[in-house]
Amino acid sequence: MRRTRARRGFTLMELLVVMGIIILMTAMSLPAISKFLDGQQLQQSGRIMQSAFNEARRAAVTQRMENYLIFFREMDPATQETRWGVQRYRKGFGYEGPPHLLLPNVQFGLQAGSGTTTGGPEIAGRLEGSGLPVFSKVPPENDGTLFDTSRRDVKFTGVLKFLKDGTITIVVPGGASSPGWSLTPPADLFDLNIPTNHSVGAFDLLSSQVDFNLRETGDREVDRRCFCDVDPNTGRLVIRVVQPTE
Repeated sequence: MRRTRARRGFTLMELLVVMGIIILMTAMSLPAISKFLDGQQLQQSGRIMQSAFNEARRAAVTQRMENYLIFFREMDPATQETRWGVQRYRKGFGYEGPPHLLLPNVQFGLQAGSGTTTGGPEIAGRLEGSGLPVFSKVPPENDGTLFDTSRRDVKFTGVLKFLKDGTITIVVPGGASSPGWSLTPPADLFDLNIPTNHSVGAFDLLSSQVDFNLRETGDREVDRRCFCDVDPNTGRLVIRVVQPTE
């Protein structure tokens, strides 16, 4: 009878050594993984805003009807967390589609002291740069201070309007429209082929030179920004996440 050789297994010491190496390698990679995920949080929120702008522009062109983007913040009833986002409004029809919400712990950068509770719907603040209002919640469609009740048009000063040709204007008093804004960001800010070289101290200036920005909230790193710039002639939004230099 042929005897079968017993197979040698791993010893306890060998298993402990392998587990220790795995734990060590994981610990060494955590800072890089955390830094990558932090950048992705703002990057994905910026892409959500790009999607909202593309949808509003496409709807205005294909429907041959003016569309608006209403910026807002509200409390999520499920998690009791504050969420920020935009809702599309179609002239003559009202709100359409679900809102585009930023990821948790990301909000719009607001001008200091720009909130108000008088003269119309409550405003949480105005966007740094363009000054567009951010409402404390999505205003109801029967709010006469924001909407024209006869034609359900938006008449509140400063709301973003997409015209039938895909261009963007801003609603101003009297039903007229301004041609957009004339902010001029640095030439290298949105050129991905040029490395950014901006310190934290320069972020306040940059925030006033772009149409709006996204920033992190809570206990997360708040020095990083996602800068957003709108081309009023095409209705398109360009974004770039900037990590400050040391």
